Amino acid sequence: MQGFRILDHVDMYPEFLETTVKNIREGKIVYVEDIVEGIENAPSALIGLNVGKKIIFLAHD
Repeated sequence: MQGFRILDHVDMYPEFLETTVKNIREGKIVYVEDIVEGIENAPSALIGLNVGKKIIFLAHD
C-alpha cells in the first residue's frame, strides 16, 4: 500500500484545475453543497457530513 501526498504532485495542479473547471462547466462533475444557518446549528450539521461540502452561515452582511 502506498500513501498519496498532494505535495508530491503540486506541479500537476494547473492541469488539474483546467480539467476540473471544464468538467464542472460541462456538467460532467457535480458537487454537493449543504448550507446551514447559525452557529447553534453547526454541531448537528457537522455530524451529518458524509459527502460534498458543508457551509455554515454565521452572519449575513
